[in-house]
Amino acid sequence: LVRSVSFSPDGQRLASAGKDGTVRIWNLQGQQLREFKGHRGSVHSVSFSPDGQQLASAGADSIVRVWNLQGQLLKELKGHRAAISGVSFSPDGQQLASAGEDNSVRLWNLHGQPPREWKAQQRKVWGVVFSRDGKQLATAGGDGTIRVWNLQGKELEKFVNHLGPVRSVSFSPDGQQLASAGDDTTVRFWNLQNQQLRQLKGHQGSVNSVSFSPDGQRVASVGDDTTVRVWNLQGQQLTELRGHQRPVRSVSFSPDGQLIASAGDDTTVRVWNLQGQQLTEL
Repeated sequence: LVRSVSFSPDGQRLASAGKDGTVRIWNLQGQQLREFKGHRGSVHSVSFSPDGQQLASAGADSIVRVWNLQGQLLKELKGHRAAISGVSFSPDGQQLASAGEDNSVRLWNLHGQPPREWKAQQRKVWGVVFSRDGKQLATAGGDGTIRVWNLQGKELEKFVNHLGPVRSVSFSPDGQQLASAGDDTTVRFWNLQNQQLRQLKGHQGSVNSVSFSPDGQRVASVGDDTTVRVWNLQGQQLTELRGHQRPVRSVSFSPDGQLIASAGDDTTVRVWNLQGQQLTEL
């Protein structure tokens, strides 16, 4: 089972992480370039640093690990008391945010200062993401809320319309909107004034991951119904990508916005173009 996939900032490589405890780096032709081992148990999330020189991974063993691309382990960040569901580099590459099933968020300074920690949700935190300017964090929660925080851990906004756990949240590139996805089968768009702008219906089961395109004009979502769907900001479905045989867990746009990578329980990572063609299966 592949739980997470992420494009490198140059768009030339993909990182994937899965239930087998490994992190793998691939080129877009489907060749495996590196395999990182160190986690005990499933790896739930993987994230490239903005300069593309490092990779962060986290999962069931409650440790965030930072690697260089040669596979050397650079740091182990310990503090979560349960599995980690999400990890994200800050835009300047100086900090990491992690989201845990211990209901907390931790903000790690990569220069060794003690991390900030706060209780972010009433239940498990399923996802965490930085705004493009690096000044805010958004979390997706098992309590059905999305929350926006400053980096001191002060809650700035809370969004409550989902009818079940929220699995994923994504900031628009301009920082003015959020997209969220949840077990209630919907994708929702919000502005930061706590207004729900759109509710997107089409998935036939839980929606597990959502991501804005780099130009902010489209959103990709994936779910238990095995599909990858692409939407515009008016809520119209533009494309439906079919190929996965089991639930899809993670989706990522390439930096140029021309490709989509998806990862799922069928043990594959797939790369698609926006016309709906599958280009590679890893």
